[in-house]
Amino acid sequence: MTQGLLKVAFVFAAAVGSCLGHVGTLESNCELERKRAVLASLHTVLNTFLSHWICRLNSGIYCKTGRDGRPYSEGRPFFAGSDGDWAVSGHSGESLEQTNFLFEVATSISPRQICEVGFNAGHSALTLLVGAGSNSSYVGFDWSILNPGLNEELFRMIRDWLPSNNMTIVWGDADPGIRAFLLQGGGGICELTVFDGPHDVLQVLKFMPLLRVMAKRSRPFLLLDDVGCTAAICHHSTLAWRFLLWLGMVSPISCRVALRHAAGEMGACLGRFQWGKVLRCHTFDARCVARTLGMVEQLQRERWIGCCLVAAAQAKPDAYLVQIQI
Repeated sequence: MTQGLLKVAFVFAAAVGSCLGHVGTLESNCELERKRAVLASLHTVLNTFLSHWICRLNSGIYCKTGRDGRPYSEGRPFFAGSDGDWAVSGHSGESLEQTNFLFEVATSISPRQICEVGFNAGHSALTLLVGAGSNSSYVGFDWSILNPGLNEELFRMIRDWLPSNNMTIVWGDADPGIRAFLLQGGGGICELTVFDGPHDVLQVLKFMPLLRVMAKRSRPFLLLDDVGCTAAICHHSTLAWRFLLWLGMVSPISCRVALRHAAGEMGACLGRFQWGKVLRCHTFDARCVARTLGMVEQLQRERWIGCCLVAAAQAKPDAYLVQIQI
């Protein structure tokens, strides 16, 4: 049945793309609409799989009682994104606004290499690759233990749908996974880095120096998820983003807040990694930054000055040190 849905999806996309024989602006507009049609169709197939066929994985482990206390029924009428009551939730596919932002970022930047921490259900990876085009490659880092068997199946599906895009993923703890990737020559290659990993401010800040090493200096774009929004999941990521801007490690480009998201108001911000003298310091105490959560931004900035350390010896016993390469 999956193959049948895919045929319908691509026939529809091909029809939309029939105007590609024209030239100039019309051709570029047609190509953009063709990509949007392909993306919408593939999201439909992905979501249909998640809502209807998830019971077939791991002897029905994902078809027990949902978080809302009701038993699963195949084809259940209420469905938001990837059947958020069941196995996977909190992904970009739950918000059309967020999907559009990711798509617009990918089409405007056209990154040759996309790197992502937090594959989840694969909606963002799918969106970014379709937007960036067939010449783009993808490397992801994510836990497979969150939904054993499901994450791997979703990755295989998307990789099969986009055979011209080179897709790889490293399963497990992303921190050692990225470090191993860097040792294998993965530094300086990522033109667009997407972080949708742990939301704790300590973890977000810990990952940033590693992702900065992975970034290509001529195109070091960073997209941080769950920023600038009011949902509880956004508080730590928003604090981390503000601190990164204050620190000079990231320069802002644009943000988008999705008001109609299944989990509440969600958002994301796009920026660029920076190097050189713009950085206020190269060692800081992330726990010191975390203590400013909930403060007004002006007071946060005043406190952050004390979070910068000239040397690690200045650190308090409970410090969570983060060091940035020059």
